[in-house]
Amino acid sequence: RRNVLDEIHRACKDIGFMSVVGHGVSQDLIHQMEKTSRQFFKLPKHVKMSMAPKKWNPENSNVYRGYFPATVFGKEGLDMSDLTRTTQTDPDCHLTEINKFPEEFSQAQRDVFSDYFREIHKLGVKLMKAIFEIFKADSSTASSILRNVTSRHIVDTNLTSVNIGVMKFEGGRNAEET
Repeated sequence: RRNVLDEIHRACKDIGFMSVVGHGVSQDLIHQMEKTSRQFFKLPKHVKMSMAPKKWNPENSNVYRGYFPATVFGKEGLDMSDLTRTTQTDPDCHLTEINKFPEEFSQAQRDVFSDYFREIHKLGVKLMKAIFEIFKADSSTASSILRNVTSRHIVDTNLTSVNIGVMKFEGGRNAEET
C-alpha cells in the first residue's frame, strides 16, 4: 500500500497526472463499455443530435448533458452524469440534468453505461481517499467530502460532482479505439 501511495504522490507532485492500472474495474466491463460506446457513435447523426443540449439542438430542453458534435471540441462526445438518477434534483442547476438516451439504445446498452459509471465512481472514491492520506488532509474535511460524494451516490443518488465522458476522436488511431 505504501508503494502505491508513494507512486500516486510522485505522479501528483512531479508529473501532474497518472494512469491507473490494476484498478479493479473488470476488463470485461471495460470492453463492454468500449463496444457500447462505438455502437452509440455509429448511430445516425440525427439520432445523436436528438440528445444534444439546446445550444446545438434548439428543440431540446437540456442545457448541459447529452451529445455534442465534433464541431464543438474537434471530437464527438457524450456528457453524462450519475446514471442512477431518474429526475432532475435541482431545476435551476443544469449539472443535475438527467441523462438522455436515444430510443435506439437498448436497456442492456444503458445498463453497461450504468455499471461502468458505478465502478468508475468507486475507483474515484478510492483515489480521493489515497490523495487525502498522501497530502494529510484534515480528517474531518476529508470525511465530510467523502461522505457527501459517496452517500449522495449510494443513498439518494443526487451525485453531481462526478461525471463520465465518452469521446470519439476524429481521425487517427483513436477514432476506432474509443
